[in-house]
Parts: sequence; C-alpha cells; structure tokens
Amino acid sequence: MNAEELFKNIREVRGELYYLERREDYLTQSMLPGAIQYDKDNVQSSPSDPMAKYAERISDIEDVRQERIKKLTEDSYLVQRILQEMPTALYRLLLELRYIEGDLTHRYSWLEVATEIGYDEQYTRWDLHHAAIEEAQRVCDEICGNENIQQKPTNECDIV
Repeated sequence: MNAEELFKNIREVRGELYYLERREDYLTQSMLPGAIQYDKDNVQSSPSDPMAKYAERISDIEDVRQERIKKLTEDSYLVQRILQEMPTALYRLLLELRYIEGDLTHRYSWLEVATEIGYDEQYTRWDLHHAAIEEAQRVCDEICGNENIQQKPTNECDIV
C-alpha cells in the first residue's frame, strides 16, 4: 500500500462505518415490536418471527464495524504520524483538507482545497498534490522502514 492509498482508505473506511451504522440502526428498528399477536390470554410473536434473523445480522454488522474501527484507528495513527513529520505545512494542509477534513456528506473539492490554501485549482490538483503525495510516501517509508506500510503489531506502524 502506498501513502496515497492510505489517505484514501481513511475516507473509504469512514464511509463504510457510516453505512454500517445506518444499516444496524435500520435492523434494530425492525426488531421493535410490531408483529406481536394478542389472543386473549396468550401473547406470542408471529409464526415467522424475524427477530433471530435480525439479531444475527446485527451481530455480523457489529463484527465488521469493529474490524473497520480497528483499521481506521491504525490507519489514522499512521496518517497523523506522516502529517506531523511532513516538512512543509502547505503539503500537510493540502492532504488534511482533501483526505481528512469534511464529513461523509461533504468532501472538500479540489476547488475548495485550492481556495483554502490560496493557489489555482489546476496547480493544486496536479502539481502540489503530486508533490505532497511524494513527500508523504517518503515520510511513510522512513516511518515504516521501507516496508511499504506492512507493519507488525509491536511497532508503531501497525497497518495490515
């Protein structure tokens, strides 16, 4: 994995987590009472009670969410280390705006990034971005010992 992929993965995993949370909320809402039949003295759920199926799906989603949270935490730690060690504040700001800042409903466009850092959109997108990614890769290689971001859990570059 290279540095640019690492930055993009942060954004993608955040999107996956958002989707998984929405899906889990939907399934949880589906489990609320609604299919209960009240017959005189007996109260029972409908013959095709989906509660067990929903509970299993929620459990599976929670497992995936926990994996994604772990990956996001590990990736975020490495990205923060890379950003802290970047020698140029301009490159750091460009990468933060493009890949880290914003939320899932609004991601900074190249025009917004360029406006924020005070450069032309085309220059920002093609020249500055390329230079920032190259510098991030150099820093990443230094941090991870040229192992292309393959780390071991015992060191501080734990992204697999």
